[in-house]
Amino acid sequence: AAMLLASVLVLFSSCLREQSSLTIEDIPGSAKVTGTLVVWKGTDFVDGKFVSLKEPKANTEVTIKVSNGSFANGGSGTTDYTATTNDEGYFECVIPAVDAGVRFSVSAPAFVEDFLKVKGGKDGVPEIEKIGGVYAVDKTATYSVQPGDIKDVYVEYQHEASQKAWF
Repeated sequence: AAMLLASVLVLFSSCLREQSSLTIEDIPGSAKVTGTLVVWKGTDFVDGKFVSLKEPKANTEVTIKVSNGSFANGGSGTTDYTATTNDEGYFECVIPAVDAGVRFSVSAPAFVEDFLKVKGGKDGVPEIEKIGGVYAVDKTATYSVQPGDIKDVYVEYQHEASQKAWF
């Protein structure tokens, strides 16, 4: 019986977490991050009109990077949470939050695909050029939430050639 009691005590004590091992999941408040991930694929000329080609980015993993420095212990780095977009590019994720506010950013993986750019033309009809290259999201945009907040963000992929596009 004493051996059984000792085994139970060892098992029980091995499940306890020490006070110094505080994790981000121990934060009592939370906030919801919702958003839409879209891709701007450039500009086309259809039926005599310029058309901006934006579409949702479906089935893509989005990473919400929560700044550890936002919490009382002033930690460094980030804790990452992920969500996957639906067919409309929509995602949502619950993250920990404190009264002083929590900073976070949103990222998604880069990918390679063509971009359509207006490149002059003749007789009133523009020429559309396909430019291969990398699409990426702006990882420098940051947001802040407090407990109970719902923060809606708009995240747009930009092609490296879009910096030089007129439309």
